[in-house]
Amino acid sequence: MARRLVRCTSAGNLLDADDTEPASLQAGEQDMQNSFLPGLLGRRKLQLPETPTKSQECKARIGRVTVKLKKGLVYDEEVDAIVNSTSQTLTLGAGNASRAMLQKAGSSIQDECNRKYPKGIQFGEVAETGGGNLYCGYIFHGCLKYWTTEESNDVEQILTDFVTLCLERGDELHINSMAIPALGTGFLNFPAKNVVRRLVQCVDVIVGTVPPLKEPGTNQTSKEIIRAAGSGLEAEFAEKYPPGIDIGDVISTDSHAIRNALTLLVQMCLNKLEDDGHKTVAIPTLGVGDFKYPVRMSAATIVSAIKDFCRANQCSDISTIIIVVDIADYDFSNIWKVFEAEVVKITPPKMKNAAPIILPKPPPTRGSRDWFSLMYEEELCVPSYWTTYTGGENIKVCKRKRNRRPYRLVAVDEATRNLVVKLVEDTWDYRHVGHGNDAKGLDQLMYRKIRVTKVERVENLDLYESYVQERQRFFDKARTRGRPTPIANIAKSSGNIKTSTIISSHKSGAGFTSDIYPEINEHFVFHGTLADTMDSVLTQGLDCRMSRGTAMFGQGAYGAESSTKADQYVDRKENRQKIPHQMLLVRMCLGDICLYDLPVAHRRAPCKRCRNDNCKAHKPKDFYDSVVGDGKWLFREFIVYDKRQAYPEYLITYERV
Repeated sequence: MARRLVRCTSAGNLLDADDTEPASLQAGEQDMQNSFLPGLLGRRKLQLPETPTKSQECKARIGRVTVKLKKGLVYDEEVDAIVNSTSQTLTLGAGNASRAMLQKAGSSIQDECNRKYPKGIQFGEVAETGGGNLYCGYIFHGCLKYWTTEESNDVEQILTDFVTLCLERGDELHINSMAIPALGTGFLNFPAKNVVRRLVQCVDVIVGTVPPLKEPGTNQTSKEIIRAAGSGLEAEFAEKYPPGIDIGDVISTDSHAIRNALTLLVQMCLNKLEDDGHKTVAIPTLGVGDFKYPVRMSAATIVSAIKDFCRANQCSDISTIIIVVDIADYDFSNIWKVFEAEVVKITPPKMKNAAPIILPKPPPTRGSRDWFSLMYEEELCVPSYWTTYTGGENIKVCKRKRNRRPYRLVAVDEATRNLVVKLVEDTWDYRHVGHGNDAKGLDQLMYRKIRVTKVERVENLDLYESYVQERQRFFDKARTRGRPTPIANIAKSSGNIKTSTIISSHKSGAGFTSDIYPEINEHFVFHGTLADTMDSVLTQGLDCRMSRGTAMFGQGAYGAESSTKADQYVDRKENRQKIPHQMLLVRMCLGDICLYDLPVAHRRAPCKRCRNDNCKAHKPKDFYDSVVGDGKWLFREFIVYDKRQAYPEYLITYERV
């Protein structure tokens, strides 16, 4: 098998497909650097240098393959192939990174996945598609398992098999470069050091071996270096290293016209690459490491050789020459400054109407003010995982050409169904069945649990558009007035919402919450309603005007973190039955939450200062967005007073057993 993988980018801080939970950016970068750099550069008795700036890169060699560690977005890489982690069903909207890639690449790659892999893939397998609108020819898709200590070996072997298959397939396609994100180090919980060890092993295996160099002067480059340096260099080789050297060995010699040899080496390399039609060249800081060349001499010689080549070959195809400073060198800072000083001396020819070079800004930290601004300005698109409409398409454009049915019920994939079932079962509390005023009559049915028989997704474009427009108002409010307090941090709170806790710990949770933003207190809650009003809810939403005026916190849309609570409202107290019933799993945008431990009826969320829902003394932005009843009741309830803050996402059919 021919080995043509000449550059493999293992991108340490590239956006991870299963990373949905926000984390400290600085801490994440430091952890990634500490884990990936030793793995890529090998064990060295050197202190790691300071973290490189945006303009600096870290590279290492494994045989003929260059492994580069960099920070960025994997779908912005200009490479031959990109590796992507997604779900078993190849729903590319499952995960923030995969969804972002889909939006940039276009729907063609999702269509290709659906056409070529209608049944999805197994763990460790590779699905191959084109690159769509990305700067790559291929995308290799795969799925990984959630990492746990007990199953670490088996789960990491799946990672190894997947990456190995990607590299082997790339070799068959004769590709030259591949971008691999830090697979699994986000929500799937893989330790970074384990991931880099596996990645490096995969590259090491796929590269193979190269015959050892037994004597100097056996190839054209070394012959020319010996000729330029003089016969003394060859004599010293024969005296000090009669058996020759192997790949990976490093030797040093005395100075033999070093400057001339170095100049000749650089120019020969550039000429050879020019003849082969290459456009980009990377040159290391030759000689300044183990060979102990003076840094200033090496910098001046290399830069001078590059300048001479450029002057002599003004029509060259080579457009970019990169001088790479080894980040693991103990004298990194000094070497960088010396080479930088030499490079800035180069005066490029003046060009008319030259376009300025603008470096793209890194994506803002999730939860930051810039991130809230970005989310507020984001185009409103159809969710990528919807099937009735084209995922990622502009909602307004989609509405112009859709049929007039108000909503569709779509069967969900197995992973989504399993997670919804888990939410229902894990939040069910049989001890409180029939307890409380709203549960009267249920105790007479003598049931201890409920069994889910069907899970369907509600795809209502009008309702969803109204919901995301209101959600953008929450992003704007967070941008101008600060992020709302998470419910777990509110005084007297019972903690995080149970549904969110269960989802975050589930292996399919990343895809399930790909369009959920806890930064504005957006969560899933259960809602129960009578069978004869269900169609109205699915068509028009949770209209607060239709709720009971005698409810504990006034007329609003109520949600609960327990399926037991929602089950109380699916039939009338005087007519409880053991027949199939339905409840909803609802997205609810809570924003700034007002917590009550005693019942207080409101017509809208109250003022933050006086807790009066009819306050006229304070500005509208000083009002809460929602209410939570969190006291001595059996269940917590979450209330919004605007139907645009709730979207009924999943319809759950179940039986009382």
